[in-house]
Amino acid sequence: MSNPSYESPLPRYDAPLFPLRSEREQARAIYDAHLFELRILKKLSQTKDVTALKQCCQNEIEKLGFSGYTFMQQVSGPKSDVETHLITTPAEFQTVYIGEGIFEHDQTLAYAAVNTKPIFQTTINAELAAVRIKTETILKNEFVQNYLHTKGYHEYYNVPFIASTQEGNALFSITAHNTRPEEFRRRTDNVKPHLHVIARAVDYVGTSKFGDLFLGRKEKAKLCPRPLELLTLLATEDLQLKAAFERMGITRSSGDAHVLAIKEAFGVDTLWAAVFKAAQQGLLSR
Repeated sequence: MSNPSYESPLPRYDAPLFPLRSEREQARAIYDAHLFELRILKKLSQTKDVTALKQCCQNEIEKLGFSGYTFMQQVSGPKSDVETHLITTPAEFQTVYIGEGIFEHDQTLAYAAVNTKPIFQTTINAELAAVRIKTETILKNEFVQNYLHTKGYHEYYNVPFIASTQEGNALFSITAHNTRPEEFRRRTDNVKPHLHVIARAVDYVGTSKFGDLFLGRKEKAKLCPRPLELLTLLATEDLQLKAAFERMGITRSSGDAHVLAIKEAFGVDTLWAAVFKAAQQGLLSR
């Protein structure tokens, strides 16, 4: 019986994150990216409930210079009436967002439902402002953006991506209170890969551990984060490392960076010990 193939939803770090002068520097950049990803996955996987998951994610984005976020899985198909948001914006805004019927007209959600390219909120706002005919959708979006501006939220970085269930997209939106759009964009440009890793880690861990609250049903993630892909292959298939690297479509140097990051993240000397710890912590969903 053939085993399923694995495709990571995370950005591939085989390409350098910044201009590099040597192969050694490139290997170091790959290693650092994998290590950050694994540490985030470990932290989130150790949370006991959705409240703890929400706070853990908040702590990580604050370290990167941001103040709040919203996460939503836009799951296709029927699901029960459950809470599918992780929202850290003030409760007052949430009341306005629902009470004024913004949810049904939100063009950011409409964009995220059919796109996977990150976009700043001011870009969406500019496109809406250019529309000559002011429909109810346009007016409600202008209303909520004006409201956010009065509360000190001037920009969002929206990260839509294929959900780990492969049933529609997920959306992770990050903001920084009382920060002008120019400064917000500069800050975002410095840590974009980190924000994308956190977004997908929240989706993967939330789906795997708290599927009943995220989706209205128990669910296992079908898309596996890149560092866990190697451990999953080793746990489920009789492959040598070289063969596993080939299956993943990565170079030997990138694969070696994976291995080093995995060992350090789990505090072990062998990959098999890492496989055991990852499974023990619920990170290997299959």
